[in-house]
Amino acid sequence: MSESEIIKVYHEGIQSVITLVQGLSTQISDLSQTIEKQNKIISDLDARLKKLEKQSNKTSQNSSLPPSTDGFKKTKSLRQPSNKKPGGQVGHQGSTLKMIKDPDHVVTHHPKICRGCGCCLENVEPQKTIRRQVFDLPRLRLQVTEHQSQIKVCPNCHFKNEGLFPKHVTQPTQYGPHLTSVLTYFSHYQLIPFNRLKQLTQDIFKATISQGTLVNMTKRCDELLETTEASIKENLLASNHLHLDETGCYVNGKRHWLHVTSNQKFTHYFVHEKRGSQAIEANGILPSFKGTVIHDHWTPYFKYDDCTHALCNVHHLREFKGIIDFENQQWAKNMTKLLLEAKTYSEETEYPLPLSKIQEFEKRYQQIIEEGYRENPLKLHEKNTDSVRLLNRLSKRQEEVLEFLYQVEVPFDNNLAERDVRMTKTKQKISGCFRTEKGAHCFARIRGFISTCQKQGLNIIESIETILMGNTIQFS
Repeated sequence: MSESEIIKVYHEGIQSVITLVQGLSTQISDLSQTIEKQNKIISDLDARLKKLEKQSNKTSQNSSLPPSTDGFKKTKSLRQPSNKKPGGQVGHQGSTLKMIKDPDHVVTHHPKICRGCGCCLENVEPQKTIRRQVFDLPRLRLQVTEHQSQIKVCPNCHFKNEGLFPKHVTQPTQYGPHLTSVLTYFSHYQLIPFNRLKQLTQDIFKATISQGTLVNMTKRCDELLETTEASIKENLLASNHLHLDETGCYVNGKRHWLHVTSNQKFTHYFVHEKRGSQAIEANGILPSFKGTVIHDHWTPYFKYDDCTHALCNVHHLREFKGIIDFENQQWAKNMTKLLLEAKTYSEETEYPLPLSKIQEFEKRYQQIIEEGYRENPLKLHEKNTDSVRLLNRLSKRQEEVLEFLYQVEVPFDNNLAERDVRMTKTKQKISGCFRTEKGAHCFARIRGFISTCQKQGLNIIESIETILMGNTIQFS
């Protein structure tokens, strides 16, 4: 309103002034409500924008997301620079190809005619011999061995005696254990799909093998490994510590879970349609284990309290990095520094670590947790942020986080189990999902055996062949 309009209302009397003020008051109230609604919308949109930005910037390096979700995002490794030059280090023992004393074949190349005058050199003794050796494969082809069982009648009692075939020779015609072990190795260790394996067999061995035959080879190997798998589980149960992890896999288009239980010498895989307690009970290892289990804080594991739990701190470092990247919180920087310092100290100091030093780390740990809560004051009627949820976990599970300081056998991380499940993801990227549950279980059993052989320093192909011959392998 202009000044003249206000004066006019004033001269019209008190009632006009009251009406004007009431009208303005109503307008102000309406505008205030509108502004309040707009502020709420802006606040909600701002929170949603931050959430979306946070989600889009999450990678396997700053969260618990698997590397397969990174796509084309550039990620920065958590590894610290070693300050070493690229290539072989000082004192590194090379593996240069060297000549051998007794080659399989010797081919002599001698000059027949002198290139100077044309004289015949056939009967001239060489002054010097220069040696060069070529390491190569022979031409590969299948060799057929015929087994003949003779029947002889005893001249004394006339009993008919039949010669015994080797126990792995069961059919009139069949593929032998060495070829079967090589194809099983290609399929379950090198992860070559059956269709490509058919082509590989044709190209290298000049043999036409159907996909059905390859499936039957897998089933036979799986059946023969039943007792070996039981032995692997017994050895895992008898060990002092285990690594646990699980990863999604697809069976006939439906999501299942592959569970791994492993240590430095043994690996066991188990496929189940569930991820939690039902699968853990069906697997049967953790419910009976009394040692220490290292895992990634999957909640159902904590249901089993007859064992000691230790948490993977590399997962924590990734979460700290996410909080630093997205929220720039100081407590996460301090906790990262503390855990890395404790890791270095534990690696450079003989166990048991001094109690005073452990208590120093524990005290600093608790102080950082308190700093984190001060940096993230709890607000009523609001959901906990990622920082608060992580602080709650670290506060509740302090002993599990720092377990690597208490036991020499407990590592800082759960990388062993993560490495053990990695090839399963590669298998599915190459071949897609498993068509049947039986196929998934066969792969899990054979792959667990191969991983165990690898950890034991055994030749994989020779170990598979030993099983196919009907023999057993004694693991150390």
